[in-house]
Amino acid sequence: MITLNWKPDKQNKTPIYRQIVKYIADRIAEGDWVIGSRLPSQRAMAEAFGVNRSTIVTAMEELISYGIVESDFGGGTRVKSNTWSLLMS
Repeated sequence: MITLNWKPDKQNKTPIYRQIVKYIADRIAEGDWVIGSRLPSQRAMAEAFGVNRSTIVTAMEELISYGIVESDFGGGTRVKSNTWSLLMS
């Protein structure tokens, strides 16, 4: 089960959605969240991170564009790949 025990640093100059993208991608790359794992709902993530849901939507769109997660209408969002470390090199 995926747990969210982190909050973005609102004082950091890095946009909050990018901090969230990095947090999620790091959890996947480190094997904490395995391929096929279902992510919490956008509402649950927004509440856990203390941000607006639109911030989560932006972060998820970026992760989807990287091919790290996939979203099915009505089926939630799942970890698709753990290639974040390859993307960073």
